[in-house]
Amino acid sequence: MPLSNLESAPGDTRFVRRGENGYPVASLDPIPLEKESATAMHTVFNADDSQLVRDRLKEVFAETGSIDVIGESGDAEEAMQAIRRLNPDVVILDIRMPGGGGLPVLTDIKSRKPSPVVIVLTSYPYPQYRQTYLAAGADYFLDKIKDIQRLTDVMVELANNPRGVPDEQPPTDRPTTNSAIHVG
Repeated sequence: MPLSNLESAPGDTRFVRRGENGYPVASLDPIPLEKESATAMHTVFNADDSQLVRDRLKEVFAETGSIDVIGESGDAEEAMQAIRRLNPDVVILDIRMPGGGGLPVLTDIKSRKPSPVVIVLTSYPYPQYRQTYLAAGADYFLDKIKDIQRLTDVMVELANNPRGVPDEQPPTDRPTTNSAIHVG
């Protein structure tokens, strides 16, 4: 097979085989393939008990071209198992879910290294929840009602930053009433 058949056109997300030097190579060996894309692709797991929210987020993320939702769950225990198995770059986590809620999921996620970026997305943006989740290791705490556009911006920012967490971080050393907060 000619080498040109293995390469991807700009914006194409076909799988290609890469050599040690980073160039596409032709091979019949059954080695894992890496996904190539014109932009960085971040994988996302969405843990929310609302199917409507999960479906809407998939639609929004599909429009960006740089975010791939690789799994979802409406149950906390199921989410923990799937996140361990799928190892996403980002987890979007609701606070209230059947099977234990979001806090045990967050604790489990952050106990593994490296851990994914965790964005808590909730309809309960109360200060006590914000403090608890940020102290437990959440990277962002967002309000489902007020911060949907901010969520999209954060996701695109994460996809464009190879280190994962954006360089620009809002101050976190003072009490805040803002609904979106990021901790470094």
